[in-house]
Amino acid sequence: MYPDEFGYWASAAEAAGYDWSEVASLGSYYSFGYSLILLPILKLFGGGVLAYRAAIAVNMLCMLGGMLLLLGLMKKLFPYLTRDRNIFICGIAALYPPWIFYMQMTLAESLLMFLFLLDVYLLAGFLQKPDVLTAILLAVALIYGYCVHMRTVGILLACGAVLLLWGGKNRRLGRYLFLFGAALLPACLVVALLKKNVILKVFTFADAETLSVNDYGSQWQKLKDIVSPGGFLSLIQEIIGKFYYMGLASFGLFYWSFQWCVRESLLLLKKLRRGKDCYLQNYLGMFLFLSVTAEVLISSIYMHGAVKMDSLLYGRYNEFLMPVFLALGILILYRSRHPFLGSFLAGGLPGLMLPVLFSYIGKNDLEGVRGYFVSGISSFIREDIPEDTSFLWKAWLLGFALCMLAAVLVTVSKKRKKLVWLLGGILAAEVFMGLTISAHYTYRINEVIYPDLAIVDTIMEKKKAGDTVCYLDEGTWQFIDFQQMQMPQVSIHVIRENELDELDTRFLILCRDSSYCDRFDKSYHRKMITSLFILYYDEPEEEIKG
Repeated sequence: MYPDEFGYWASAAEAAGYDWSEVASLGSYYSFGYSLILLPILKLFGGGVLAYRAAIAVNMLCMLGGMLLLLGLMKKLFPYLTRDRNIFICGIAALYPPWIFYMQMTLAESLLMFLFLLDVYLLAGFLQKPDVLTAILLAVALIYGYCVHMRTVGILLACGAVLLLWGGKNRRLGRYLFLFGAALLPACLVVALLKKNVILKVFTFADAETLSVNDYGSQWQKLKDIVSPGGFLSLIQEIIGKFYYMGLASFGLFYWSFQWCVRESLLLLKKLRRGKDCYLQNYLGMFLFLSVTAEVLISSIYMHGAVKMDSLLYGRYNEFLMPVFLALGILILYRSRHPFLGSFLAGGLPGLMLPVLFSYIGKNDLEGVRGYFVSGISSFIREDIPEDTSFLWKAWLLGFALCMLAAVLVTVSKKRKKLVWLLGGILAAEVFMGLTISAHYTYRINEVIYPDLAIVDTIMEKKKAGDTVCYLDEGTWQFIDFQQMQMPQVSIHVIRENELDELDTRFLILCRDSSYCDRFDKSYHRKMITSLFILYYDEPEEEIKG
């Protein structure tokens, strides 16, 4: 349970009739789109471990659905592609290692990857054969993606720009653009109202500064800094960091597909200027180019000035783009006349970026790295050594080797149809990497927090009607989210240190490193210590007398 995960569950809980607002208000605002999927799960399973597992099953279905969308999309773009090769290419895209990792938790990334594939698929269908239904579905998909996470505003803007270019070229079909806009505008109004309701009912007790962390409010100061000469140079370095990550996390395939997008975008502009016919590949290339540009800018601005090394690379905010670029990258590599030279250049490019990254880290005294935010290159991260920057060049060397491996497997597999199975080597590498990431950042954490369920069992066994459960907030990270989700019908009451003199509760939860242990050791009859928490509780009076 990362705090982000609980933010999505909390909105679903409010709609399901639970009150988690005090715990939710310890964190910042989180969008509510994913909560619409979590709501029926909460209704059916009532929270806890079963609900979490059900959500992961939905993530698995998103991965499956994403692969099916990719199969259709690649067939639209490249109709000559054989069925077997298309299946392998789309399988490699769907089993992108961070997607394997994110699929096993309830962050929104898995859903966002599916939704971006849906956006691309619907846009391709609309450009090929415009109709009312596809225009409305595309608008709904884009708005829903924005509801899942506000950073997808870049995708909405990119799609709008491409449709305007398409509409200028095909003016007789402008009525479909009107329908697209007509579906978009009321949806935006509904989103604004829902967001206001979520803030009022779910994050009721959060102060304005806390709420603004994940909202637009906290970005204005960063924009002011960026427009200064020094701030703009830092932004350029931060953008380079994002491209470094995307290249190495994708076997270098991102660079193959990105250069294709740049080429198709320039070709589209050239054709529009000369009044020539434009093809689906031209428009989609422009859409993907604008999407990457917008999302990299958004993530760079959001993480501008952060103090951790992962903030320079911050792969998480751009992961949902990657499956499409993996599929395109393999196909462009497959069609290349110089696969090894191109792969050598793609693998070497991040090495040229390293001096820029090391300079930025040194200049800004960045220390520490959260590997789960750069999971695609996390193999060599030593989080116990916060000043260690060696993982950057180690990740480059591994990425370079994987880039050349992909070139070998793709090149040999295209010699004969029967050798297409060699692409399974990339699949095997992806699955291994995905499970390695999960072992580091998911399975190990599951083992650590498993004993904390004992607190829930104790409270639910001994709680009487009218009893309250309190949590002392001492300003530490809000791991209490985990306990609240395991007890969906019990509203945990958050107290502060200045309220301790008025404390009157049978159940008090503290963080394990609390500075108040001596005080409560004397005032409570029972004490339970788990991985992250301490539970103090009193037995009912009749049991004490007995």
